Order: sequence, then C-alpha cells, then structure tokens
Amino acid sequence: MAHLVYIKAKNLKKFNYASFAAYKNKQGKTVKLIDPDGQPLDKWELTQSMRAFDLDNEHDNTVYQFLKDHPLIKRGGFTFVDTRKNEEENAAAAIASAEAVTLATSMTPSEYDDMARLIGISIHFDDIVTKAKVLQYANKNPEKFVQTYNNKDKDFYVFLKKAEEKKLISYINGVWKYGSNSIGLTDDAAIEWLKDNKDVYALMKNELRGNATDKVNKKSKVTE
Repeated sequence: MAHLVYIKAKNLKKFNYASFAAYKNKQGKTVKLIDPDGQPLDKWELTQSMRAFDLDNEHDNTVYQFLKDHPLIKRGGFTFVDTRKNEEENAAAAIASAEAVTLATSMTPSEYDDMARLIGISIHFDDIVTKAKVLQYANKNPEKFVQTYNNKDKDFYVFLKKAEEKKLISYINGVWKYGSNSIGLTDDAAIEWLKDNKDVYALMKNELRGNATDKVNKKSKVTE
C-alpha cells in the first residue's frame, strides 16, 4: 500500500494558489527543491487546495522533505495528513480498546461496582447497567481504564469512596476527616495515612462492613 501524505490548505474554500520558495532552516542553511534532473528550482507551486504525495515515490518524497519544514507550513497556512500514520494510530487505539474490554469482561460484579466508583459512574444502577457502562468506559478510555485497574493502591481508593458513602469518613473543605481527625488533604495523602495506621485502618474496614460491636472511639484511637 502506498504511503500517502496530503498537503491541505487551512481554508479549502478560499484557496487558489500558493508558491513555496527556497528558505533557510534552523541552522541558517538555504533549503532548495531539487528536480528529478538534479537541478535546483526557484519554487514549488500548489494550484489546488489539497495534493497527495506518495512517499514511496522518490520525487514526491523529495518535494515532501522540502515542504515539511517550510515557513508557510510552520505558520499554519497548510497542514499535512499522513494516512499511514493515521491508520497505525487507529489500529493501535482499536487494539488498546479491545484489550481493555477483554480485561473488563473478566471482572466480578463487585469489581464492576468498585470500578464504577473509581471512574465516576453512579453505583445506583442495576448490575447489568453498571457492567455496560464500565465496558463502555473501557472501550472509549482504554489507557485510563487499564491504569486504574492496575493501580497498586486501587483497594485504598475504593475504600475511601465506600467509607465516604457510608459517612464513616468525610471530605470537608478540602480535607479528609475521620471523626474529628484530619487524615489528609488529598486522596493520596489519606491513603498514606491509612497505610501508616494499619490497626485503625483494619478497624475502619470492620466498621464499614457493619460490625457495630467493633466500633471504636475514633478520637482516642486515631494516632495524631
């Protein structure tokens, strides 16, 4: 398949002609277009709003190399569209989406709920709707989905969400609170606090599961 690159005028409707003369590159060297006979040309003319170059063709490639750093291109009056690059990027995006969706389909119902919390989807839908929305997110945002799924602190982030839902902790005026105690200004800071206070974290998880008999006096148990 030919490697086609198109040069396009920014304003297709108003374009009628452009002349690309020799220019100086960043090193101050004059860049001239050389014809197939090896002779320098004064200019290269564009008489239509869009023209294709086959980069596998020697002369087309020579013209493209002359044009790609031309001041008229750099000033934004024209742009290049690389069809092969676009196809490769589209293919890579399709593969990433497929891999993310495959990963998502292996999740359990509880994992769908947890992921919904982490990516900002309401947890009040039926299971089938939650699953569909998570799969849709994985398809449209594969990199973010995989990054979230593989985050080593994912369980801690989920805990913060669940604990806030159950009002075990709160986020007030930019501060995470457990009772009257501040445990962090950000999610990451709160997670570090949980890691540093494993005994309290264990009790908090127990409380979150609804074991009222194991509730603790938050103020007295939290390490200042």
